Amino acid sequence: MSQPSGRRSIARSPLFIALAVSAVLASVVGNVQAIWGTQPTPWADLSLSLYGSVKLFLFETALEDQTTGPALYEIARWIAPLTTAGSLLAVFEAMAVNVRMRLHPVRGGHVVVLGCGERSRAVIHQVLGWEGASAVVCVVPDTTPYDEIQSLKLSGVHVVALDYDNVETESDLRAVRRIRLDTALGVICLETEPESFGHVRWIAAHTPRDVKVTVHLNSESRRLREIFEQVIRRYPNFDIHYFDLSELASHLLLNSGEFTILPPELEQSRRFVAGQASSLRGAGGRPRPVAGPLGFEEIAAALPEPHVLLVGVGEVGSELLGMLANLGVTSPLDPLRVTVVDKAASSQVEQLFSQVEDVGKVLRLETVDASPESRLVRERLQEIAAAHPFSAAVYALGNPRESLLSADFHMPVLGSIPVAVWCQHRADVEPILQAMPGGRSLRLFGLDTEVLNPEAILSDRYLDQARHFNFIYAQTTAEVQRTAPPASAEASWRDLSTVKRESSFALAMHRETKSAVLDRIARVFTGIDGLELANLWEARLEGLDPEAQVKVIESDPLLNYMTALEHRRWSTFYYLRGFVYGPRKDEVQRTHDCLVDSWPEFLNGPKRETAIYDAFASLVIDGKLFDDDADEAPRPGDRGALWPARPAQ
Repeated sequence: MSQPSGRRSIARSPLFIALAVSAVLASVVGNVQAIWGTQPTPWADLSLSLYGSVKLFLFETALEDQTTGPALYEIARWIAPLTTAGSLLAVFEAMAVNVRMRLHPVRGGHVVVLGCGERSRAVIHQVLGWEGASAVVCVVPDTTPYDEIQSLKLSGVHVVALDYDNVETESDLRAVRRIRLDTALGVICLETEPESFGHVRWIAAHTPRDVKVTVHLNSESRRLREIFEQVIRRYPNFDIHYFDLSELASHLLLNSGEFTILPPELEQSRRFVAGQASSLRGAGGRPRPVAGPLGFEEIAAALPEPHVLLVGVGEVGSELLGMLANLGVTSPLDPLRVTVVDKAASSQVEQLFSQVEDVGKVLRLETVDASPESRLVRERLQEIAAAHPFSAAVYALGNPRESLLSADFHMPVLGSIPVAVWCQHRADVEPILQAMPGGRSLRLFGLDTEVLNPEAILSDRYLDQARHFNFIYAQTTAEVQRTAPPASAEASWRDLSTVKRESSFALAMHRETKSAVLDRIARVFTGIDGLELANLWEARLEGLDPEAQVKVIESDPLLNYMTALEHRRWSTFYYLRGFVYGPRKDEVQRTHDCLVDSWPEFLNGPKRETAIYDAFASLVIDGKLFDDDADEAPRPGDRGALWPARPAQ
């Protein structure tokens, strides 16, 4: 990973070092040439020569002012004082930086970065050029080398050194106050785990409980996240959002708007509902009655099927496949179809899904174990595409050059579908992109400039939607169970486990796919658009008790389809995390009592009433319940509320 180097002190500049070495050599040799032989003894000559060399660095000369010495002496007469001046500037520069930091402390709107490793420095560099942040504060262990700290300070970074291994001291408390967590935009930690967990825990333990802090913590192990969760729960004022760079890269790709896995028909529906440029137009009016009984198979047949080609698992494969499995659910009958090509695709996929009881429940996988640039592979892909056309392709080989060459080799099969290539540095492949036919249309993802970016890491778009939806979910649960509703979205979110937070986040990410499916089936079977149909469903469900709502769901084949679709997506999320069906919900034992694969069996089982949660996930596509400007969710009984109105007391 390339990273911008921090600003160095003058004294550590290669030019200054070369100047200093030249000055020393020139002054010594020049003084020897000018003085040697003028004294009665060699020792006196040597002593005076060395003394004269030192005087040159002190802006004096051993010769008479009007006396001209040898060439080297004259050169040293100029560069030796320059070296001294540079050294003085270096000393005062460090002092000036410290004084400036003290006189101009952070006052809010800053970003806090924990650690100064390679990735952390890359993010710090991005923050320094980001208009959204007033400053950057880097928190480092007090064992960090002095040169690294000075390099950060010279770049304009406020550095706070903490002794993580020591007991609480007054100096540590003062240092924590200097971080100004109460006014920070957020905290980013990209250091290695589990040390990073320890740093966050230490800061949480030394932060006043009334200070609310949001931490974006890089973690590549879900198991470690769950273990750390038991510790961080002691500090409810710390809101931890876990991510890893592969996950972030996949998220940025699949939700960028520049790349889609949906077939063109579904993509146009998605764009219409999202208010983007689309070939579709609003289709209001009275809905056409659904003719006769309509089964899930008939509805699914009206939907084009997404099919993703993944070439190379590489660094990003695990997170990418997990996100694809969630994002690509368009039918309650089958999961997303994915074809994986790599030299050891089968074994890699088996390792990635080792904790999943049945991979077939989360993805319809076909693996091709061969070199991506093999002619046999291209022929095999042509056979697969003839039966199930690809809707998108992602190349994630370890070497981006190989990914581009493989993509170019497969172009006769891919045609005009969206193609993305994993690459960390655009400069590495820019010449190939310019020379490749259609290279400009390829979407690069995983770029350091995109992933190691504070704006991307701190983005709250889907997080806000997840938090908002969870608030509605919690209020609905309270209405159904006749318990006290949560006081606020923040309080409801704070009580969630890591798994439940990630589940809400996955739901928010699937929202646009769900909107595309709804709009498509609405147009095919009712003659109106998805927004109109969602409004009609909402009006039918409003104010009913849970059992009556479930009966409405059962009586409407399209609403039933969308409800079952969300149930499959939700089940996919939990299956991917190693959960299986069990008599009760238990995150430690990885069991859940709602993991029933048969939709008719689920509707006839003890968890029947929970189907309304799946149903209202399909009714938020128009943004009413995901309004970014809304301060709170609709209250029970309001227009737009999806839960039954509270009965009169």
